[in-house]
Amino acid sequence: MSDLSELIKINRNIEAQNEEIIRLLKKIAGEDEMPEPVVQETEEEEKITFAVEELGPGEVYIVEGEDLFKLTIENNETSVDNLTGSAEINNFSEAETAVNAMIENGLEFEVPTVILDESVCTNLAKTLEFCVDIGAKRVYIPIKASIELLGAPTELGFLLEMEVYQNLDNLVEKVLQE
Repeated sequence: MSDLSELIKINRNIEAQNEEIIRLLKKIAGEDEMPEPVVQETEEEEKITFAVEELGPGEVYIVEGEDLFKLTIENNETSVDNLTGSAEINNFSEAETAVNAMIENGLEFEVPTVILDESVCTNLAKTLEFCVDIGAKRVYIPIKASIELLGAPTELGFLLEMEVYQNLDNLVEKVLQE
């Protein structure tokens, strides 16, 4: 488990302990008792374990919600496989365009890479944690989502190589500098 994952897990444990303290204080004060917090392992943990085995150097992935998709282009045919569930991907055109540009220029990614689109704007921290956990090394982030990086732990910069892109042309330009 990565350092970021461990920090997040510790934070969740602290939150659960705080809830328990509040519950006990309310019980002592005679107020209505809150139900005991239930700590459950999420399905995400299982998904991450599965996905880690699938990552390979130079491969391109897309994260949409809690699903991880692998983008493959061979003989001008694009396939997108869901590695963590059965959901269909909604939008992979940016990633597909970037990978096609690399293929046309005889290039490929050197490390497992994730290309994010604007759908991560409201949940970038969780998405980046997921990227770290699955073993991604480089992540391309749309500029609209990058504002969420302001409060991110500095350790994140050591765990992921993050590239912020402005639009599709800028994304293609950045991947061709690979």
